Amino acid sequence: EIPIGPAVPPDLLATVLGEVLHQQPFSDVLVHLNVQQYFSFISGASGRLVPFIEAMGAASFGGARLALVVRNRECAPVEVRKAVEEACVANDLATFSSMSEAAQAIGALQRFERFRSLQR
Repeated sequence: EIPIGPAVPPDLLATVLGEVLHQQPFSDVLVHLNVQQYFSFISGASGRLVPFIEAMGAASFGGARLALVVRNRECAPVEVRKAVEEACVANDLATFSSMSEAAQAIGALQRFERFRSLQR
């Protein structure tokens, strides 16, 4: 577990995760982003949300697919929610509202890939 949030540089997770995946490759990575943290702990921290998403989108994870869980979106003002959603789309990030939803999607994709590899 790598703690992320408004108190750390927006590119910290992307940098650390890139190093971890270089040493221990995984096909899928699930990242949890709690939007509420950016409005509860540090004044003005909401400005770090989009840079965090951009850093995750720009990072190279050695072929690992990234599933980004964006929880507690409703804690953000509408304009921030819209900016977060647009940043996720612009950075081609698969986003989910819950850990369960993301885990189900990852599992379905892995089962599909196993099935497809058996067909070859």
